[in-house]
Amino acid sequence: MTLANGKSFLEEEEEEEEEEEEEEEEEEEEEEEEEEEEERMMLTMMMKQYHTVLC
Repeated sequence: MTLANGKSFLEEEEEEEEEEEEEEEEEEEEEEEEEEEEERMMLTMMMKQYHTVLC
């Protein structure tokens, strides 16, 4: 079956799946970046506390 844009139904489905996979990958990358930022903030806070205890 061919759609109005000249693509077959399967081609259209494959493109939609690829777009969904790309969106999921982007979301995962954003989550990883947020986790890394949280870890950096925690380490910074711990270092400040450690420095305060020493001084």
